[in-house]
Amino acid sequence: MRIYRCKLQYVSGLMDEPAPSWPHDYETAEEMDQAGTGKEALEHAFRQCHAAGRDMNPGDVVGLDDGTLHRCEVESWTDIGKLWTARVQNSRERAR
Repeated sequence: MRIYRCKLQYVSGLMDEPAPSWPHDYETAEEMDQAGTGKEALEHAFRQCHAAGRDMNPGDVVGLDDGTLHRCEVESWTDIGKLWTARVQNSRERAR
């Protein structure tokens, strides 16, 4: 799985601020082994980041091995689509 760091501080909708834009508002990925699937894998990624001293903050995104992207929120995860779809949409925006 991959971890994408949000470039901007994001308070997860608590301040009525717009969500970060994928992939524009994210730093280069960090990779780690995926343990489990779905929510189990997301929670594992969260724990592994904190154990390694690289805190996962609201706004950071986890890309699971199946290509799904999930943004870390204050108390949950938001599914933000598929990695392939996000890349295609980004390519189309650049072409304009």
